[in-house]
Amino acid sequence: MRTMNPTKRCSVLCAALMLGSLTAASMPVMQASAADDGAIVVIGDSIASGQGLKEGEAAYADYLREYTGGTVTNLAVSGYKTGDLITFLDDSAKNAPVASAKIICVSIGANDLIDPAKEYFRTLQQEDEGIMDTVKRLAKEDKAVQLISGLTKALREPRKTATANFTVILEKLRALNPDARIIMQTIYNPAEMPKRYFTSEKFTESDIKNYNTLCTYVGNNLEVLNKAMRALDGVEIADVSAAFGGVGWMFTRILEKDVHPTPFGHAMIAAIYMDMLGTKSMTFPRILPLLAKQDYSDFLSMKEAYRTSLMKYVEGETTGKFGDANSDGNIDSTDAQLVLNMYVRKMAGHIYGEGVTYAGSFRVDINMDGDIGAEDAQYILNYYVRGTVSKRQVTWEQITGNPDAPED
Repeated sequence: MRTMNPTKRCSVLCAALMLGSLTAASMPVMQASAADDGAIVVIGDSIASGQGLKEGEAAYADYLREYTGGTVTNLAVSGYKTGDLITFLDDSAKNAPVASAKIICVSIGANDLIDPAKEYFRTLQQEDEGIMDTVKRLAKEDKAVQLISGLTKALREPRKTATANFTVILEKLRALNPDARIIMQTIYNPAEMPKRYFTSEKFTESDIKNYNTLCTYVGNNLEVLNKAMRALDGVEIADVSAAFGGVGWMFTRILEKDVHPTPFGHAMIAAIYMDMLGTKSMTFPRILPLLAKQDYSDFLSMKEAYRTSLMKYVEGETTGKFGDANSDGNIDSTDAQLVLNMYVRKMAGHIYGEGVTYAGSFRVDINMDGDIGAEDAQYILNYYVRGTVSKRQVTWEQITGNPDAPED
C-alpha cells in the first residue's frame, strides 16, 4: 500500500433483512479445468455469486483470482439454502470443480433464515406496504416483543435444519475432496443501521430501541449458525460477521433496502480471504475510491484488526478539493461545521468525523500542522465567506498565509 500522507494528499430485520432475499440470477460462472492445479472454487448463495453488483464491479471472487493468479470457479447460486447446496454436491454433473479444487470457499446459511422470516412478515403486511414499511410501522407501534415472539416460532425449525446441514455439507465436501482447504464464511447481520439514519427518518428514542432490539435478535439467530460453523472440524473460518459487526451499513446495501454486500463489502470480504490464503504483497487501485466515499467515523469505528487487514490491500491517494470535508464538490459552511464537530468530538475522546468522508478527512488540515483543530474550521469558513458569499477571487495561501497551501 502506498503511504497515505495527509499533507501530500492535500497537494428492522428484520427491516431490510426481508426486503429481498438472497435471490436472483447468479453471476457468470468463471470456468476452470477440472485438472487446474491450485484452483479455487466458490460455492453457496448470492453473497458469493455477487448479487447486486453492476458490470465492472468486483466480487470477492474476482479479487481472489487476481491475488492468486490462478483460476477461480464461482459456482454460487443466488437463493441457495443449505439443502440446495447439499443437492448440488450430490450432482456429479455439477460438482467436478469441487472435487478437483485445492481451496473451497463456502457462503451458505443466510437464506435458511431469511426466507421463513419473510413469510412471517408477509402475514403482518397491510395493503400497499412493503416489508420495510411493515417493520417500521410495527417498530413505531412498539411491537418489537410481538415480532420477536412470532419470528422465534417461524425460525426455530429452519435454524435447527441449517445447523444440522452444515455437518452434512462438510461430510459431502470431504467425500468429494479429502485434501482441499475448506473455508466457510460467517453470516453477517444485514440489519445494522447508523444512528444518523434514524435521525433522518425521525425515529423516536423508543422507535430506535425497538429497532435495535430486533437487530440484536437477528444477530443472535445468525450467530447460532455461525457457532455451528465454527464447531466443525477441519474447517477454516472467514469471519465476515466479525468484520462487518457494528458497522454493517458500510459494507451492505441496507440503506438501499437490500441485504447484499456493496463493492466495498466485497473488498472487505476479499481482504479476509487473502489474509488467510497467504502473505503475498498485492494492492488494488479499485478499493480506494470505494473507501474514499465512506463516513470517516464509520471507518474509525471498524474493529482495528479488520481495518488494518483492509488497508494492506489499498493503493493510491485520495483526491478532491482542499477543505471539502463531505466530498460534495463544494466548500461551504457545512464543511466548516463538520470540521469543528470533528475537533470537538476528538478532544472529548469520542469517535469523530461523522459526515466527513474518508477522503475528506485528508483534506481538512488547512493549516497543515498534522492535526485537526478549530483553526482549520475557521479557515474553511473564511474561504467560503470570501470566495463564495463575497464572490471574490481567493486562494488558500491568502486565507492561511502559507505559501505551500494547495492552489485549489
